[in-house]
Amino acid sequence: MGIKISEKFLNNLTTKLIKAADGGQQLGITDPDEVGQYVCSVLALGCELIPVIGSSLSALVTLLGGLFFHPNSTEKIWEKLRGRIEALVDTKITETQMDILRKKIRGLHDNMENYTRVWEDYKDSSGEEQMRARDTLKTTQIAFLSVVRAAIPEFRVERFAVPSLPIFALAANIHLMLLSDGIRHGITWGYSEKNVNTMRAEFKKKTSPQGVVGQAARIASEQSHLLKGAIATAIDLEMPTNIVDTWKDAYSDLTVPASGSAGNEEGYDDVDYATYAYKVYRKGRGQVKPYRAELNDADNRGSTTAATLRAYADFDSSMVMNVLNYAEYWPYLAGDKMPESVLKRLDREIFFGPFGRHTTNAAWSESSEAPITDRGPRITSAYVRGWNDIDGLQMRYGDT
Repeated sequence: MGIKISEKFLNNLTTKLIKAADGGQQLGITDPDEVGQYVCSVLALGCELIPVIGSSLSALVTLLGGLFFHPNSTEKIWEKLRGRIEALVDTKITETQMDILRKKIRGLHDNMENYTRVWEDYKDSSGEEQMRARDTLKTTQIAFLSVVRAAIPEFRVERFAVPSLPIFALAANIHLMLLSDGIRHGITWGYSEKNVNTMRAEFKKKTSPQGVVGQAARIASEQSHLLKGAIATAIDLEMPTNIVDTWKDAYSDLTVPASGSAGNEEGYDDVDYATYAYKVYRKGRGQVKPYRAELNDADNRGSTTAATLRAYADFDSSMVMNVLNYAEYWPYLAGDKMPESVLKRLDREIFFGPFGRHTTNAAWSESSEAPITDRGPRITSAYVRGWNDIDGLQMRYGDT
């Protein structure tokens, strides 16, 4: 099959991200689909799919700082996605739950900003100063991991699982990138071998359908112990008060359930992140509300069916670009080789429309998403014949 990631395209994106991360700058992007391209480029780097040189690669998650560094960017991105998904499935998150989620999003944003600052201090220091900066980096990563762990259950509340799925995916990206950084660089940053092995076990639990059996209690105990130590040293490290408050909130949250159940009925609580993403996507697909046809179906036969399929195409494209593509990368962020079958899924076609009234050749339906197939030759020309209506179309592919 020989599917390849476009190095030119991704290197263009990652170069911008690396420059932003190395300089503590921001890209100021809030269009969800454009953000999705940048996030996938970071994930591709983490999976070692493309070669790139940059100091920020020794802390993968800091590359996301270029996307989420500017004020309220994460919330703005999600607001656009949430509105799109809520309209398609006719389900709105309550204001009470929104207040909880906004607080969690602000906590992620503030800790991302703080973590990026601490990483810059570590990267730019040397000698004894770098040893002190290393300890601060380790403490900050311990706490940031816990803040993410505490936030994720709120994004998996069953009643709002579908409209919350894109922000869950962003949080899962941060969680798994932090774990990947810890697994790859933890010893250098002052973690013990035991700590690194615990992060590896947690990563496996969150990315593998088989998970890690019998270690949940040990992992939780070690996480709690490390977070408690991080909070105790926060004053000496001169951590900002608002950051320490999120650490304390996380410590409390991790000992009590989320505000709603994410899985008592569906069994979501214990599944890995990718399985969860696909389950909720398919659940949401079953809730999609068809668009209203713009043409009178009596005089324009097929317009109602076209409007229906257009709604499904919009739902599928939003989820592929902002959730499902991310999920394909997740199991391979800690160094495992990505198989060709995954590259094929990442190379899937994304459909929009139909914008007319004929749906005979649509690759998707109300009951099933478009199949993943091998990439065909590129379209080289299209000829359309019509007057009041289109009655002829000729497509040419490749060199034919």
